[in-house]
Amino acid sequence: MQKNSLNFNFVSKHENIIKNFYSNRHRYIGNKINAVGWSSKKNQYLRFQLLTSHIKKHDKVLDYGCGFCDMYFFFKKEKKIIKYYGYDLYHYKIKSKKIKIIKKINKKFDHICCSGVFTYKTPYSEKYINYKIKDLFSKTKKSLSLNFLSNNSNIKLKKNVYFSLEKIIKLIKKISKSFIIFNNYKINEITVIILKK
Repeated sequence: MQKNSLNFNFVSKHENIIKNFYSNRHRYIGNKINAVGWSSKKNQYLRFQLLTSHIKKHDKVLDYGCGFCDMYFFFKKEKKIIKYYGYDLYHYKIKSKKIKIIKKINKKFDHICCSGVFTYKTPYSEKYINYKIKDLFSKTKKSLSLNFLSNNSNIKLKKNVYFSLEKIIKLIKKISKSFIIFNNYKINEITVIILKK
């Protein structure tokens, strides 16, 4: 038991760094889109379109790293009726009582979507990302959608972690042979939908 605890120590360390980073941003910026790291609503909705393009009516969806639950309002705008759940390491105050926020992931969902979850760099990023993708995929019935910052980005910030397409494919193939990749769009990100057979 102690050995397992030591092996997974990087998980809590990484998540504590992430939680502190976003709690500080929220404290200073408030309930604005850039508090969760996005520059515009337009680009955010483009991300959501790619991440959720395969999701069907009435599917159960977990928005992992939900922030202010903007994905819920995206589904509403698109008139896509799904069962939405949100989860975030940092507990933002969500005004709508219709949104279900969970504190623990103790059941399976049809789909799990992660928008911007794997962008902030810590000393544990690579190990954590490898672990977390496998962990989240085990909690889906149909798919896991996620995005990464591309190493082809013209502007790179020291606080972020960037990936090559080759590295992402190598990582994903360890989990599933069935996946969809979107790589040629203007926000310099790589979106992956990992499918269960």
